[in-house]
Amino acid sequence: MPGLFRTRQYVYKEGGEKIKIGKKFELIVPSDYERGVLSEFRAANEQDILYFHREITDENFVHMYELIPGQRLEVRVAHTEDQDTDECLAFVGSQNAALQTPKLFPLILEQARNEIPINKWCILFAAKIDGRVCGIKRRSDGEWDINMVRFENGWEGCCFFCIQEVH
Repeated sequence: MPGLFRTRQYVYKEGGEKIKIGKKFELIVPSDYERGVLSEFRAANEQDILYFHREITDENFVHMYELIPGQRLEVRVAHTEDQDTDECLAFVGSQNAALQTPKLFPLILEQARNEIPINKWCILFAAKIDGRVCGIKRRSDGEWDINMVRFENGWEGCCFFCIQEVH
């Protein structure tokens, strides 16, 4: 599995943290899951997705963790007050939650759309290209944004996903 922490080791310091786990939910990869889901998902959900970044494609994320049919995943939504990227990455590592791929977005919208906080970006830190990471935002009007945001951003008021396989 591609690692979240390839070039740098992040260490999360316990105590006094301003990162909290909010909702937890489970996703199950469908038995008929096939590679190439992002393009099909984008086309099938145009009515619900206000913005879908053109670089979030299967081709750009071919190096990411590949989902396995029947796989069960626990998703924890972590909320941050104003942590920097290193602190958020360290927290993801402390949770043993390195399963990060935008290929999860279709599963989230199909199985857990009501679990995502409203009007907050939820970030996948490992899904990174050209200094940007993938994020999904559930808007109060029911529409969704799926975008790329700068990796170096401060994450005030954002959420991020901690995802791991359930055995």
